[in-house]
Parts: sequence; C-alpha cells; structure tokens
Amino acid sequence: MSLASARLGIVALAFSLTACVSIGMPPDPAPERQAALQSWSRVLTSAVDASGRVDFASLAASPADLNRFVGYVAKVDPVADTATFPSADARLAHYLNGYNVMSMYGVVRLGIPRTNAGLRKIGFFFLRRYVIGGRKQSLQTYETGIRQLGDPRVHFALNCMSVSCPTLPREPFLAEGLQARLDAEARAFLGS
Repeated sequence: MSLASARLGIVALAFSLTACVSIGMPPDPAPERQAALQSWSRVLTSAVDASGRVDFASLAASPADLNRFVGYVAKVDPVADTATFPSADARLAHYLNGYNVMSMYGVVRLGIPRTNAGLRKIGFFFLRRYVIGGRKQSLQTYETGIRQLGDPRVHFALNCMSVSCPTLPREPFLAEGLQARLDAEARAFLGS
C-alpha cells in the first residue's frame, strides 16, 4: 500500500466516523401546527432576503423560531396524523417546509460553511441524521421520499442551502394554493 493510499484511507475513515452522527434536536416540546407555521414564517421573512439568500448568522444568534419549527417537524408524521394533514397537498407542503427547515437547521447547527461541496456535501446530505417525523434519516433519504411522491415540480421547491439550489421562498408552503405555488416555483427556476 502506498503512502498516498494509506493517507486517503485514514481521511476517509475519520470523515465517516465524524459524519455519521445525528444532529441534536431542540429540547423544547413541539408546538401545535399553527404556532409552528407562524415560527417558520417569521424565519423566512426575517432571515431570507428577496433573492433567497439566508442570513445564517442572525439565525444562529436568535434561533428560537427556527428551533420551534424544527421541533415540530421532528415529531410530526403527516401520514399518521390524518386529521391535521387530510390531503396529499397538506402532506406535501409539510414535507417541503420540513426539508427546507432541516437543511437550514443543519447549516446553523454544524457551523456556517463557505461551501457544502466535495466531502462536506457527502457528510451533510448523506451521512448526517436528522429526526424527521419521529425517525432518524439523512436529508438525502428525506428528499428521495419527497421526490418519490411523483411531482417533478418539488425539485424547484426544495432548497439545500447552496447557491445552485432553487430560491428559498419567503413564506411557508401551504396546502391551499400549493399547486399554483409549485407552478410558480418551477417557472421562476427555469427562467433564472
């Protein structure tokens, strides 16, 4: 084995050992749905500018609203809670908001990187585990589940907190008007 191969193996092992940890969830109990959505709405309007850029430093300094919605997404399973999520659009809106908030939360919790490219991307999206709907899963697994619902427009509503991602909207996705919002997000992305 060459010295370069040995070094690469050591780096890969160290990376895999540090990247497979779960991201801790906020300690507060999950709020009810309306309060959680209001918290998410405040995050989007206060920390996201008109171009979709996120002020991660302000979120890290004042994370209460972010943590509140993360706690909600961590505990709520829309498939099991049919009273709160009676339609496919209600569930899809929750999944889109959930992915976007967990991506944002991951950046804030792990420290604000200059990039999520290269090996950081693998750790951030594939190896880190988040509690979502009561289950630990990676962002990649969660995103794949959303995409498997069969609506190709979801690609334009999911924001991975990178420059190349679709613009992060400044308001939560809601069941009411979701189809029109997805059309608008797709047109905006394709037109940019």
